[in-house]
Amino acid sequence: GGVAYGIVYYWDQLHETVWYLLPFVPDSPTGPFFMILVFALWWLRGKQRSPTLELLAFCFLLKYGIWTLLMFWLYSNYFFAPDAAALSTTLFWLHFGEALEAGIVLKGMRLPRPAYAGAALGWMLLGDFSDYVLGTHPRVPESAPEFVIVPFITVALTFICFLAAVGWCRH
Repeated sequence: GGVAYGIVYYWDQLHETVWYLLPFVPDSPTGPFFMILVFALWWLRGKQRSPTLELLAFCFLLKYGIWTLLMFWLYSNYFFAPDAAALSTTLFWLHFGEALEAGIVLKGMRLPRPAYAGAALGWMLLGDFSDYVLGTHPRVPESAPEFVIVPFITVALTFICFLAAVGWCRH
């Protein structure tokens, strides 16, 4: 459901984006999409695991679950205006659940080979670069003074989530 709604949410932005940047537009639905793939491996392939896919699922679920909650707080006047409050409240709790869903992956999660872990981190940082240098970030009021800290929050969350996963796997 999160993947489907995310695509609907980003639909106009997807149509306005050049084709080679399309993978970087739907940020929040990426985590649930990776989780679907993780579940498919677990259920359809007899508990088969993919450390790289699990790392990506964990990082994207946690990062964009928390990121969205922070944006709703930072831009509360925008997201919780009377005409948007009901939808935003629903999305707030769904993204809270998305962050919690990351915990499902932790049991038995192993650190991928260093090259694959580096590629996963690189993919996330490339997404951050695309969002805030090339302009593919989710639509938030850019004219608001708060926008200057949004790229820093995003990149910080990338490193925090990645290092949390690595720390967990090493523990």
